[in-house]
This record gives sequence, structure tokens and C-alpha cells, in this order.
Amino acid sequence: MNIQKRKGATLTAVLVFCSLLPADDLRAESFSITLTNLTNTGPNNGQPFSPPVFVTHDATLSLWEAGQAATPGLALIAEEGVSDLLVTDLQTQLGAGVSGIATPSVLPLMPGQSLTFTVTTDATRPFLSSAWMLGRTNDGFTGNNALDLFGALAPGGYELFALDAGSEVNNESALFLPALGGTLNDPENGVVGIHTGIRGDADAPASWGFSGAVARVTVVVVPETGTLCLLGSGILTGLVLARRKRLAL
Repeated sequence: MNIQKRKGATLTAVLVFCSLLPADDLRAESFSITLTNLTNTGPNNGQPFSPPVFVTHDATLSLWEAGQAATPGLALIAEEGVSDLLVTDLQTQLGAGVSGIATPSVLPLMPGQSLTFTVTTDATRPFLSSAWMLGRTNDGFTGNNALDLFGALAPGGYELFALDAGSEVNNESALFLPALGGTLNDPENGVVGIHTGIRGDADAPASWGFSGAVARVTVVVVPETGTLCLLGSGILTGLVLARRKRLAL
């Protein structure tokens, strides 16, 4: 068998495989997500991130709204870095408004560190949202809300700023900060808004402070089987046309 015949046989096998795939597999796309902690590095500096929660979903879901009270699941993340309640709530929507939930790490993400993982969804549930705690705050968190994965993605990623869940007073006291062993809660009964930062006049040192973006999320499309199938189909068509042209000479 010559090289051209071997290429044709291989591509034919690829197309046969593609024809056996469910239609949903051809429509779904995978995305490589990289989360980077941009807060200040160095001993006792910056903000560790709690293990993040990412979710792919349709337009019916919103993890939070500025000016609205945080949900119990979001408040638990912002105050204690515990995602169980939010994940449980999202799991009840799997197969409906939610297509997938990712908890890519069980460890804190320290200043300067990154983690990368993959999510898969389709155009019926095209949005990516996420949340995690700024670990040395009373109820600070960050994340992205309803990023359209099927829209025009920014090559340099998306910078995220610190948010305040409005569920606990920012007293920065060791009795209330999990990072200092605190277990008490001082309810604020407020709403989600921009975090004003670390004052540094209580038990939380100024070195934990932050200004500007605290995180970056970068999204890259991963070639899926459906894309490779289309590519294989195009190559095979080209080989057939080239062979016909040679036979016609």
C-alpha cells in the first residue's frame, strides 16, 4: 500500500469513527481554564484562595448579583471557604440549567500560583461562572459571573476584582477570621458589592491587603472530536479530488 492509500485508509477510519459518535459529542466543546492568584507574594502576604467552584450553565443561573443579598451557598464560601452547600445546590440543576460543575482543587491556591483544568459544555449552556473565598478576609470572595464561552474570548484572560458578600461585618478580628482560627460570625445583612480591602488596623495585617485585580481566569478552546472529524472530512475530500485530477490527465 502506498503513502496516499495509507492516508486515505486512516482518514476513512477517522470518519467512520466520527459517524458513530452521538450528535451531542459533535456539538460540545471543551475549554482549558487557568486560574491565577494575582495577590501579593511573599511571607505572610496576599490572599490564599479557597478551593474554587466553577459551573457551566444557561442564562437562568446567576451565582450572585451586585446589590442583592448573597445566597447561603455563596455566603458560606465567602465567610469560610466551604463550597459544599453551593455545590449541592448546583447539583440539583444538573441536566437542566447546569451542564457541569468543576471543583479542580481541594487545596488553597496561594499567591502567585496557578491551576489549569478542563470543562466541557455546549451552546445551550454556554456560560461559565465561578466563586472562591479570599482566605484572609471576613467575607471577601471573587470569581466570574456568566462568561460566554462561545463568544469572543479575550486572549489575555479576564482580570477579577475582590468582592464583598455583605454577609459578615469586616471587623478583621482574629475571633472572626478563619485564617486566624476564628469561628464567630458577625452578620452584616448586607448585599454583594466591591470589597474595600484590608484596613490593617485590627488583627489582619496590612500585608494581606490587595489593590487592583486579585485573580486572572484564562480560557482557551480545546479542539474537540467534532472539530477533528470536520478536518478529516476536508482532507479526505481533498485527496479524492486530487486523485480524480491525476486520473483525468
